[in-house]
Amino acid sequence: KKFDFPYNSVHWPIMSPKMLSVLKSIGDFPCLEIPITILDDTVPSLKLFNNLGEPNKEYAFEHYTAIQLISYLDAFDWERSVYQRSKYTPTLAGQITKLVLKAVPDGFPPIFRLSAYPTLLFISSEARVALEKIGITGVSYRAISDYP
Repeated sequence: KKFDFPYNSVHWPIMSPKMLSVLKSIGDFPCLEIPITILDDTVPSLKLFNNLGEPNKEYAFEHYTAIQLISYLDAFDWERSVYQRSKYTPTLAGQITKLVLKAVPDGFPPIFRLSAYPTLLFISSEARVALEKIGITGVSYRAISDYP
């Protein structure tokens, strides 16, 4: 409950209502919003659930949302980036040693993934400034110029 963007072992983008609201205020990004409950895994199972098998409210954080971006941005600069093609899916970039993005006509959405490398999650510079301004916690920022 201390974080707006909690780390999770499956790398899902999970965020607080405050973080989601800030991103939406900056611009549109097509996504599915999936309400989730996070359970405190430091609590023994017998305390974590009541007699009916439902999570005890004091150990369940229900205000988070996982987002699933439903489209990818075609902004990977294939000519200026340094990478190897994926050996499993040759239409994707595999190991990247220099990441360069192309400008997109309407600007970058607040949060996005690349069609050429869909595992990374990006935010626009405008989104970063807005998130830092209100003190969003749990996010680890990395500049594209610092990649990898």
